[in-house]
Amino acid sequence: MKNLMFSVRDFATLVGYSYLYEFEDACASVLDAKLLKLSHYDELNFYRRLYKYASRIKKSGGQPGAFANSLVKSSLQQPLDGSYDFFFATFNHVFELFTLMVLGDWRKNCNKAACYITEVRVNDFPECTYLLNFLRDFEHIFLGTRQCVDDVASITGRPCSYLPISADTLRFRPFDLRSRPAIECANLGRRSAITHQALMDYAQSHNLFYYYDTASISNVVNAKQQQTFVVKDPAEHRMLLANILKNSRYFIANRSRANETEVAYSEISSRFFEGAAAGTIMLGIAPDTEEFHQNFDWPDAVIPTPFDCPDIADLIQSLNNQPERLEGIRRQNVSQAMLRHDSVHRLQTIFDAVGLTPTPKMSQRVNTLQEIAHSLYQPQPKFE
Repeated sequence: MKNLMFSVRDFATLVGYSYLYEFEDACASVLDAKLLKLSHYDELNFYRRLYKYASRIKKSGGQPGAFANSLVKSSLQQPLDGSYDFFFATFNHVFELFTLMVLGDWRKNCNKAACYITEVRVNDFPECTYLLNFLRDFEHIFLGTRQCVDDVASITGRPCSYLPISADTLRFRPFDLRSRPAIECANLGRRSAITHQALMDYAQSHNLFYYYDTASISNVVNAKQQQTFVVKDPAEHRMLLANILKNSRYFIANRSRANETEVAYSEISSRFFEGAAAGTIMLGIAPDTEEFHQNFDWPDAVIPTPFDCPDIADLIQSLNNQPERLEGIRRQNVSQAMLRHDSVHRLQTIFDAVGLTPTPKMSQRVNTLQEIAHSLYQPQPKFE
């Protein structure tokens, strides 16, 4: 089986995009796929604008990819070098779809094709509509956010499904669930200033390790609100994140865009999948949605905690007095993540939708995850 994957990782480098590139790497490893990466973003963005205006004029049929490619200068074109059984393209948001224009009429070289976009939001419309033409070449479209699944299906005329975010659970697996982690609490990305100050005070007064972000970049809109920055090597960053979390007892995990008051739909952020996989005890506001309750349906998956929580130290100290409960939470979180929320589980869903049989490496990874998850509930040796 010959597989090809398409990535924008070489020019989309915000830290929040790293989990998609981890997903790409995990998929590529079990598919033995070739990973096609693009650069020349600034030049391509010029052709995106050209395509935007040209597509308003051109109303006739035909493949959108071939039409877009006809607008791009030959030095940027990257026609496929052969035929593939499966083509899988991944994007952070819809405004990256224009990069497909360099591939021309790629569809004739691919037997099966699927696309995954991690974030599509209501406020992307109607501005992004012209870019959705590129999705008509795919047999199935998957979105990492629930709110626009029906809209994308209606506009493109293609099947579209919600596919939750995942994590490389083997990477995030904690070293030891019996010992107390070195980091008392980790608080990454968007955060409450009130909760952050309370945790700062708690760590200072009790000589504890509280881990939090201190960096942001100024050339991104609302960078301070997003608490974002760029990373040079996404795999390196994900390894660091995994090591931080699997050495953390508590982890602040909130719904997507928790520090924004006007949110069209409460989405599941990557924090929940990462925190569960790492065996943390998650504190925060979970989305009160059907999707969240389906994916995190076990007891104490998240300990409900207000976004602004000046008394968070009291909550943590109360939980610390319940060691058996905490160990049970950690084991359950790791086990559930390995059984349900690994990257390979999402790839299985994609394969089912397009009618492909899992590869031997996919099946092997599923078996490995099941063995580890079940071992978490075997009697643990006690040391004197």
